[in-house]
Amino acid sequence: MSDISFMTINMFISMPVPGIASLLQQVFIKIIYKDILYTELWLPQVLEKKGNKNETDDDNGINEFFENNGFDSMLIINNVGSSCVYAVVYSSVLAIFQIMKLIKSSKLNNFREKAGKHLEWNFTISLTLDQLPLLILAALINIMELKFSNLINIVSSLMTICVFLVTPVFIFAIIKFLRNYESHSEKELEKTSAIVNDINLKQNYAKYWHIVQFLRWNIVIIILVVFRVNYIVQIFSLIFMSLLT
Repeated sequence: MSDISFMTINMFISMPVPGIASLLQQVFIKIIYKDILYTELWLPQVLEKKGNKNETDDDNGINEFFENNGFDSMLIINNVGSSCVYAVVYSSVLAIFQIMKLIKSSKLNNFREKAGKHLEWNFTISLTLDQLPLLILAALINIMELKFSNLINIVSSLMTICVFLVTPVFIFAIIKFLRNYESHSEKELEKTSAIVNDINLKQNYAKYWHIVQFLRWNIVIIILVVFRVNYIVQIFSLIFMSLLT
């Protein structure tokens, strides 16, 4: 994750921002996090019948500062709908690749091997590292209000639970792979090169840099959400985090 992406999370500090600056922040965040499908305008309508939207119509964010930065709901499906769509589409593509393995065709197998070499592992790792912090932020908000009263609430609650289940599994899987990095074959290392992109592997602990950054993200997210009513605590906590990392 880039330092630019890390800096954008600081926009959620509970301090008033002038109107035009707030609008620019929303646009900037949508671009940084690839939240460009504007799913809040159509995804709820796809998931919910018009007659059952009373509960979601009254849905608001956890505070005005999160709302000003696009998190104007308690539901993960409304806050990061684009990431949810990406996850569903990409999972479907991976499922298609697995089905292709069952089809006996040399041309199809050649295509799957060439495309899958980067798509199945490297792109999966890059996409997860890029989108998971945003999903964690939305899930941490949604966990405060888990509901199963209608389809939108059910989907949001299930996705929230999935995020909290997948995150530790993803972290431990990456750490386990990195611990035995030198013992993996050249083919395996090529397929998973996204884990150590732009890292100096001559230093033993350098290979864990992406994981360190990922964990830093999660701590920052917890600070922003838990201490959302006190911007002074947010600022000093973030300064302390910056000094440590």
